[in-house]
Amino acid sequence: MISVRMAAICVAAAVLGSTSVMADDVRLSGEEIKQIVIGHKMNAVSPKGKKWSAVYAADGTAEWSDGATGTWRLDGDLFCDFPKGDKEYCSNILKTGENAYHFQRGDGRKGSTFSLE
Repeated sequence: MISVRMAAICVAAAVLGSTSVMADDVRLSGEEIKQIVIGHKMNAVSPKGKKWSAVYAADGTAEWSDGATGTWRLDGDLFCDFPKGDKEYCSNILKTGENAYHFQRGDGRKGSTFSLE
């Protein structure tokens, strides 16, 4: 049987561990998003495991690995991209580690994770 003390230690370790992971996720500002996104190739994986890449240019144009083109913009601290023939998608971008990021959808769900070349 697990002692009360051991249970408390396990709970504390879980809380501290999850807090440190969450503390590492830093929401980027619009200016920070511009610095990391413009002119870099974004290599991403969707929540369903689909790999994709994109390049976002300073002039607001975008090109994805499947050949699609479109535009992108900032809405305050939200990153919005608009593939031609699709709808506009706006998300927060969170930094999760060294060259590791993920999109956070408007409903709070985690979107694609990505790194930059």
